[in-house]
Amino acid sequence: MLLQQFSFAVMYIILISTLKGGMSQPILLVYRNLVAVVVVAPFAFFVDSKKEKLKMTPLVFIKIMGLAFLGPVMDQNFYYMGAKMTSAAFASSMENLNPSITLLLALMLRIEKLDIKSRHGKAKVIGSFLAIAGAFLMVFYRGPTIEFLWSEAREHQGNSNAVVQGGGQRLL
Repeated sequence: MLLQQFSFAVMYIILISTLKGGMSQPILLVYRNLVAVVVVAPFAFFVDSKKEKLKMTPLVFIKIMGLAFLGPVMDQNFYYMGAKMTSAAFASSMENLNPSITLLLALMLRIEKLDIKSRHGKAKVIGSFLAIAGAFLMVFYRGPTIEFLWSEAREHQGNSNAVVQGGGQRLL
């Protein structure tokens, strides 16, 4: 889980710098999904090749297409649009709210029952609370600006007297 969160953070930083660098959002989506297919397809082919396969009926095909449209297409487009207009920190913290929002929706739609007295119920509530608190912390924290090799030197938001120029020197 830590490796996944770390890889998401790295991916968000690279994607946001690419988008703000001028790459087209639909082209970036196609590249991202092509890389995902190349990485995941061998696992799916070799691991699931021995399992019994479901028949592809028109109803199953429609469900797959509906999930594909709602998942990668709409989710990623809205994510990239929001991330391009804000920052990578804001976008990744909002993305980390997905499990909490999913739990709330499942509770409202009565898909999930929450037994607060059980260990699992307490874990769900505490995990959701921590995810929401972490998202708020990420959004409201004003830390130092981190300059990457591919980004231009920029002025730190909190210091209005300092100007950052090409070599990264601060002039007062």
